[in-house]
Amino acid sequence: MTRISYALFSVLLALGIQLMPVHNGINMYSVFISEVKADEIQDMIENAPPILQAAYDNEWRKVISIAKKNRAALKDVDDLGNTVLHIAAQRADDATILELLKLGADKNAKDRTSDQTRPYYYAQRNKNLSAKVRNMLR
Repeated sequence: MTRISYALFSVLLALGIQLMPVHNGINMYSVFISEVKADEIQDMIENAPPILQAAYDNEWRKVISIAKKNRAALKDVDDLGNTVLHIAAQRADDATILELLKLGADKNAKDRTSDQTRPYYYAQRNKNLSAKVRNMLR
């Protein structure tokens, strides 16, 4: 059994990794990770550029602050090819997406998965986004 951080848990879910809840009598949120090396993904998170680390932790004000100071950070990618807009499309709200787009985030950026997924795909499953903002990522 491996203890994982919230950021790692979020990345695993975003990747579609099957996580099986395990009730260990102490923490209902313990999970058993099968077919994945949690340490490798944790390393990816820890070695990601600062803007992506902030996004993994849902620190959207920090993400926007970093992007305002360094717009090139909007092009930073993790080992899977995710930009901050990919991550925001999965978890953020309308205001965050709109601000990232205003700052120059690339809605057409493709990750490195076999499907070369764009942020629009992830936005379709994010209940925090309005249909209008989802469609802006089209």
